[in-house]
Amino acid sequence: MRTALMRLGCKVLGPQRFEKALHRGCASTVGRRVLHLGAFVHSYCVSRPSPQIRAATLRGYTFYVNICESIGYTHYFFQEDYVPRWLHPAIARSAVFLDVGANMGSWTMSALSLMPPAGRVFAIECNPQNAALIRRSLAANGSERRVEVVEYAVADQDGLKMRFHVSEDTVNSGRSWLVRDSYEKSSSDISIETITLDTFADRHELGAIDFMKMDIERAEDLALKGFARHLRDGFPHLIFIELALGGEAHRVLMDHGYRGLQWDGMRLQPIEAGKGDDDRCVDILAISPTVPTRLLEVLPGSE
Repeated sequence: MRTALMRLGCKVLGPQRFEKALHRGCASTVGRRVLHLGAFVHSYCVSRPSPQIRAATLRGYTFYVNICESIGYTHYFFQEDYVPRWLHPAIARSAVFLDVGANMGSWTMSALSLMPPAGRVFAIECNPQNAALIRRSLAANGSERRVEVVEYAVADQDGLKMRFHVSEDTVNSGRSWLVRDSYEKSSSDISIETITLDTFADRHELGAIDFMKMDIERAEDLALKGFARHLRDGFPHLIFIELALGGEAHRVLMDHGYRGLQWDGMRLQPIEAGKGDDDRCVDILAISPTVPTRLLEVLPGSE
């Protein structure tokens, strides 16, 4: 029914006018809660040829997104931040923020808006299209000097040439992944140079790293192995990461003294001892044994 009504609206108004009306409606409480216009957003966006680039506005900054993807239309139509609000105070107190697997820049732009002007932000993103979107957003906000966009693949060795598969999923470019030998090469594969996070941090003289977000589609184990020296020293202080409980990436963090809290989208809770599920990835907040009080005191349930 919703799809039929959406098609009728596009036919009567034309796609552009229908989208503008939908955008205005979703920005209002009446439109969302009374008219339930948000229910039409997904049907409209996935029906459009990808990409459809729009400028979203969140907390006063301009953010370019592809509304054919769920992340993009959530930002554009609903002005919603993908970064959990309970993490905002910790990010605001951070001096260095690494966004590993930055996608369209949700975490990068949020960190930019929350951190003090002297804060340093690094967006590491292999997908050239998404890296270009981040740079476009930074230019629109005059923030090119505050954020460095890096198109490397993070791994456990420097200087390798690895195949990176750019996702052909029009509703989720975040499904791109580093190609292993067992995968067949496709027209969407590109060659990407690797760098370890230890080397990356050294080159940029990062010193103490406060916060890192990482979501790189099961390549987390390689990335963390290449960050062993800094992890051993307790950096980053906080890591928000998608990984398999009990998997290699999880074990690397635990071996370096990090403790994890699982985030299920609603609650932050301790991870049960011995719990593991290598087939299902979850979001956890990993807390360094050297985390400073200024960061720890603003985290809920982390005592």
